[in-house]
Amino acid sequence: MRKNLIFISSIVLSVVLFSMSAFAQSQFGAISGTVSDQNGAVVPNASVTVSGVSIGFSRVVTTDSNGFYAARQLPPGNYNVSVAAISGFAAQTMKNQLVVLENTTTVNFTMSTSTSAT
Repeated sequence: MRKNLIFISSIVLSVVLFSMSAFAQSQFGAISGTVSDQNGAVVPNASVTVSGVSIGFSRVVTTDSNGFYAARQLPPGNYNVSVAAISGFAAQTMKNQLVVLENTTTVNFTMSTSTSAT
């Protein structure tokens, strides 16, 4: 009888532990990176838009004081990542950046100067 109780207890414990590890897995990925200028100086407060190519999903994030941005909890798929035009710099887009489950795709931008005529 005691052996049966130990056996059943070990099975229940195994099921619980397996269930916890299955729920701990993320159903999302992320895109992050830095925005800097041609001299390597970071660009804070830049607006970065992450748009799902086939899912019509879009998220806007802003770079921090270190030029870093992160768009987290993105469904898997291809994304276009854009940095809006900011004072003296032209807008840029990196197309078809792949996001996979539980991984972070790095997309860094080096901003080039705007050539608009005044």
